[in-house]
Amino acid sequence: MIETKFDGSTESGAVKVIVRENSKGVQYFAKPKNHDVSTPHFYDYSGNFSVHQDSADDSHWRPMEVRYVASGTLTSGENFIANRGLDLAVLPTRQTASGFTIDLNMSGAKVSVPSDSQLYLMAMGNWMDWRRK
Repeated sequence: MIETKFDGSTESGAVKVIVRENSKGVQYFAKPKNHDVSTPHFYDYSGNFSVHQDSADDSHWRPMEVRYVASGTLTSGENFIANRGLDLAVLPTRQTASGFTIDLNMSGAKVSVPSDSQLYLMAMGNWMDWRRK
């Protein structure tokens, strides 16, 4: 298994992004450092793609009914991703994005990239109800 970790911020909460690659596929997910922000998890296993969100206290989770998936490069500085009126999950995929910030709002996400161009994974859809773990 190959694992990469790097730091950033989502919704003003410090997070550690973890990318795990094994024979089944790849996981991209964030873990809150201070249990103060809910975090997205992307899974791409054997051609099946799914997204869910863990609650800040890690006691609940909710899946996303995914409508659109995209990966794209965002340039250094501030970027905006429109959400088309859907819920949005966004995470960088490479360690060189260390220091990123993602702030979600009603119309999308404002993403700050510290340097160079960075690859991000994005999913748009509808969050379902929270479920106890």
